[in-house]
Amino acid sequence: MGKETQAVISYPVRYEITFPGRILVNKLPPKLKLAVKGDGYTLLKHMFTPRLKSIKLDVQSYPLRPLPGEEEGNFYLLTSYVRGSVSDQLPDDLSLIGITPDTIIFVFDSIVSKKISVRPDVDLNLSRQVMLRKGLDIKPDSVQVSGPERIMDTTRMIKTKFIRYENVEKSFSDDLPLVKIPGLTITPGIVKLTVDVEQFTESTVEVPVQTRNVPDTLVLKVFPSRVKVLFYVVLSRYNQIGPASFEVVVDYNAISSRGSGKVPVTITRKPEDIGSVRLAPERVDYLIEKKR
Repeated sequence: MGKETQAVISYPVRYEITFPGRILVNKLPPKLKLAVKGDGYTLLKHMFTPRLKSIKLDVQSYPLRPLPGEEEGNFYLLTSYVRGSVSDQLPDDLSLIGITPDTIIFVFDSIVSKKISVRPDVDLNLSRQVMLRKGLDIKPDSVQVSGPERIMDTTRMIKTKFIRYENVEKSFSDDLPLVKIPGLTITPGIVKLTVDVEQFTESTVEVPVQTRNVPDTLVLKVFPSRVKVLFYVVLSRYNQIGPASFEVVVDYNAISSRGSGKVPVTITRKPEDIGSVRLAPERVDYLIEKKR
């Protein structure tokens, strides 16, 4: 045991990487296998030490070389270049012979920053007496996000963490944390949700039916020429919504090729803050004539 011998010991590595405007996006080897020599007792002592002191590698102080044929930002480092630094960090009773792996790959990406919209992931169950006055309000509705360009290019929106609200009877506000995306920094990490509800009533308006896509040589007449639009509206908006708030249409292209039966009526414009919208009737009779 007192004789000089060789062994391989796995040492943890602590990488220090600072490249302005770039970020590392691949995983580096957490340990290096060091071939060392020393007397038998010394090697056993270090091999069975529960926590070995980590080896520090100051990456930017070594020559990183571009990987041939790879994308820009992909580099490699030969561990032979770090041998002197690693040897200096080993205990005095160990001598370094070699390092495995012989190459460490580094993949860097540019850091990009931009504003991305926020989407609330909310299950809102209202009581039977109220409805939303408007859509869910999120402030801010977009957040500043920064991170690797390859991740940012595929990030279209940021979601809030899912939350369910049961039997909502009154307006309220709540702070919602955003879902974290690995590799990205999101600022701020919390947004404010405002839910504005109010008691509602049913309302009805009569709206003229318009026609679309009718050939220039034809006239399309529908019967009845006006239909009822029935909907729920909050009390404060009851007197603000009239026939002009809606557009209902019969599309010539929806008429059956057999030239008989009824044609459906479609709502093509309506206020956003109403609910349970329906038509009476939903289908109307029609007559097609040639223009004189």
